[in-house]
Amino acid sequence: MREEPPDRGDGEARRLRWRSRRGMLELELALAPFVEQRLERLQTQDKALYARLLEHDDRDIFDWIQGRREPADPDLAAIVAAIRDANAA
Repeated sequence: MREEPPDRGDGEARRLRWRSRRGMLELELALAPFVEQRLERLQTQDKALYARLLEHDDRDIFDWIQGRREPADPDLAAIVAAIRDANAA
């Protein structure tokens, strides 16, 4: 994944930040480092992948981030790996 300089005026990043607030607190906490550190620097196609990830069920996303399962879609697996990296940092 490539990053761009942050653009605080990015409406898409603001929408994704809002969508990252989930009904499952554990998932919201797992997404927080990625959202805070990397979201606004993502390229447009990676923001679209993150948006696709957020369309999935909270339990599935949480299991993917925790490494209990892997998403079948390799593109989603890449964004999940980026979230794991942000959590490890």
